Amino acid sequence: MPLNCARGPKRIGAFLKRPSILVVASLAVSLIGIECALRLFLPLPFLTIGDYSPENAKHYGWGYAPHSRIVVADPDTGKVFSDQANSRGWRDIEHKLDAKPNVRRILILGDSNTFGANVPAETIYPRLLERLISSAAIPVEVVSMAYGGWSTSQELEALVREGLAYKPDLVVVQFTSNDLGENAYIPAAGVHEATLDKPFYHLLDERGHLVRIQNPNFRLRTEHPLIVQIKTLVARFEILKRSYVVYDSLRSQRNRKSLFGYPLDQRQIEQAQLAFGLEANDPIVRYLTPKIGQSLDYTALSELIGGSAHVKDREGLLAVLGDVWINQYWDSSHFQPAAPDPTSYEWRLYHALMRELRARVPSGIPVLLLSDHEQGYYEWQLRWYRIASNEQARLAFFSVNDHLSIMAAQEGIEFVPTPRPHVRFRLDPHPNAQGHEAMAKNLADYILSRHFKAWEQGR
Repeated sequence: MPLNCARGPKRIGAFLKRPSILVVASLAVSLIGIECALRLFLPLPFLTIGDYSPENAKHYGWGYAPHSRIVVADPDTGKVFSDQANSRGWRDIEHKLDAKPNVRRILILGDSNTFGANVPAETIYPRLLERLISSAAIPVEVVSMAYGGWSTSQELEALVREGLAYKPDLVVVQFTSNDLGENAYIPAAGVHEATLDKPFYHLLDERGHLVRIQNPNFRLRTEHPLIVQIKTLVARFEILKRSYVVYDSLRSQRNRKSLFGYPLDQRQIEQAQLAFGLEANDPIVRYLTPKIGQSLDYTALSELIGGSAHVKDREGLLAVLGDVWINQYWDSSHFQPAAPDPTSYEWRLYHALMRELRARVPSGIPVLLLSDHEQGYYEWQLRWYRIASNEQARLAFFSVNDHLSIMAAQEGIEFVPTPRPHVRFRLDPHPNAQGHEAMAKNLADYILSRHFKAWEQGR
């Protein structure tokens, strides 16, 4: 029987007229539309910093298994990037323990900035640094060891356990301001209470000496491979990410996040009051206070601001009160920061950790300190009204680097200038691709100006 192609479209049309097929097709179109809208206007960060079950989690608390999938997402666009860990579980290319002849080796230790939160692997500053120096002067190999959420304590552990085996010619350690709290968070929580993520911690004894203590409460978590694959899939779709957020909230008996954003937090009202001078009896404050813990009607809020004395601040107020995750992580003490107190426990602990790190690196091998507390981060803080826009706040912010520079000089560590700002994402404080390029160039300029001649003579 000959094939009658003319009947094909009629059969397809009749097939699509079935009610169940129309429902499925409509649902599919609706889901695609919602997914596209969420990616464009409300992308939800789903940062993966590692798992708690692989072998290297025994040593550092969390990490990646060899060759496991790493997924990060651009917080501004929702675009997902995927790559693989190397054979040792780092987000880096493969490295042999012995360097090639006439190739200088740089070891970088850091946290989420060095790991490359939110950016493709090829744009992370350690990779760019290797290309910059190798193309401009002398062949180098850059070894990167970093995970999101790491403290200086874990960076020291990685140096001793793995980093020194690569016989680096230069070591770079990155500082971020949350290092201070993350180094000290276990003692602050009562040493062994509800702090299970790190297998060890450091503290200062009564004489001020650094002591490493094994955490007896640490337990390696196990996660089924299927669960890992499901999380990888979830990270690729906005609808699935929100579904996971709801599931996770219900599972933990928390309801901090709503399906399409974040409910209003008391700290957002405090931030609005500090940034825009709102009094307690201001109509905007009276409107917001009963809505703490709820999702806001931003159309009504915008209209209220438009009819108030704060109409000129409407854009800023809507940013501070917006349902984005960064507004959930802010403290009023950050708005008018104080200069660092070198006598505080956090700073003394950081100083002791860096002193120990410098002592572990063989004499004659330079150790560089790269601070994330720079112009790009300051501008991001201003953009989101997280810090006062006065000179006192600016000086206090940058005084962190003054203290780091003094501490570094005392310990024989070199402090790296950052003339190029580390540009940040709009919806996340981590450096974007442009920021990583700036970090790589700042480091390359410093290394070439200070160490190129010695390296060239030593070839």
